[in-house]
Amino acid sequence: GAVPEARLRGSSSAGPRSRPAPGGAPNATQAPGSCFEWASLLDPYPWPHVRSFDSWDALLVQLRSPEGLRRTSEQMRAHNREVRGELARAWAGILGRAARHAPT
Repeated sequence: GAVPEARLRGSSSAGPRSRPAPGGAPNATQAPGSCFEWASLLDPYPWPHVRSFDSWDALLVQLRSPEGLRRTSEQMRAHNREVRGELARAWAGILGRAARHAPT
């Protein structure tokens, strides 16, 4: 099927765009545009609280703020606890259902 519009704008790393890459197929390692085509689709940090920067100066400002880094770390830790709890509950349900249907 067609790739949803959001993916065409590069908001997902789900795969190649539905149109050909500049300079050839997106998997052609020798095609000059293929790496740029794939890079435009990258969204390597979909998690909340990941800090980004658009210049070296912006990075240095963030690194010089220990309170900001500490707050980010606390937010990430809280999010991870929440996700871990959700996963534990989901797997408990899955394993419980599997145990109820297991042969005796």
